[in-house]
Amino acid sequence: MTVIRALSVEDRPRVELIQWRVMEVSATGARHLVGCETLGFYGRVSSAIASFDILTGDAQTRSGRRYVLRGRPGFHPAAEYTWTRWCGLNNVDEFIDVTNDYLES
Repeated sequence: MTVIRALSVEDRPRVELIQWRVMEVSATGARHLVGCETLGFYGRVSSAIASFDILTGDAQTRSGRRYVLRGRPGFHPAAEYTWTRWCGLNNVDEFIDVTNDYLES
């Protein structure tokens, strides 16, 4: 599998994700969406989350991209692969899954 560079926010301002999670990079505290795109079923890692609304399933990232979350959180092999590669490319050694922080109580 290869990792491809995402289109610019201007070219693709909205992305739908399934089987998504939220991961926090321990060194920076930045939180990122990790999931599977509904278009092409590619793994995806977002830039840092700026806002998140679990009631609408809508998240905005620092880049300005809007993510629409479909269904419940979960694991997808393409998302796992992309997250692992993203961590390697960004020298991320430690992270935690903080998805539960974003779910309704």
